[in-house]
Amino acid sequence: MEAGQNHTELIKQWEEGQRPASQIYVELRRLKDDIDMALKSIEDNVMDELVRMNNYEDLVVYGKKIIEVQGRTTYHYKENSKWMEADQERKRIERLIKTATMDNVQIIDSETGEIIEPVTKSQGKSYLKLETHRG
Repeated sequence: MEAGQNHTELIKQWEEGQRPASQIYVELRRLKDDIDMALKSIEDNVMDELVRMNNYEDLVVYGKKIIEVQGRTTYHYKENSKWMEADQERKRIERLIKTATMDNVQIIDSETGEIIEPVTKSQGKSYLKLETHRG
């Protein structure tokens, strides 16, 4: 990639047929990684700015409001034996349902005698993975 090329220039090269989409994709991913690293390196300083403001005013820059969002709360259910028993039972039932669905048949749960019906399944969206080629 030439120094100073931005995403707009790269897309233009592809649209004009100068370079294949795969090359542009790799270059854009490289730009994205560089931007992600730059953002990560400065985020702590932005958090410090918010702390210094002490909720007296909003931090608005170029018409964008910067807000600290608390991370999600995680409950450590595995520390509870009752939850672990229920989780093991859920996994056992999931295995039965997967088997019924893959074979497209009803099966009988040998522990409970219940009939396990197949379920519908869906496939997640495909995506591109980028790896360093060693060849």
